[in-house]
Amino acid sequence: MADSAFYTQENLQIAKEVKWLSRVPVTVKAAKNLVESVEESELKASQLTGYRFQESQQNYADVEQRWLLVESTKKERIRFKKIREKNPERW
Repeated sequence: MADSAFYTQENLQIAKEVKWLSRVPVTVKAAKNLVESVEESELKASQLTGYRFQESQQNYADVEQRWLLVESTKKERIRFKKIREKNPERW
């Protein structure tokens, strides 16, 4: 298990033969594209209340990977509350 700082092309090549788990930073173009392209209807309900997810196969840095996009409804409510607080005239 590694934090998102691990997720570089160089590190992925070094760890190619090792099983690892890391958060993919949204600064990675493929991750940003995935987040922006997934429709809400494509997310599956999780066994954990308040979470939905989508699994996808990705090839990044010539390494086959399984990515899991996770949405937390609690986090979404917090994010929208912050947006409303910053722009009360729009709400």
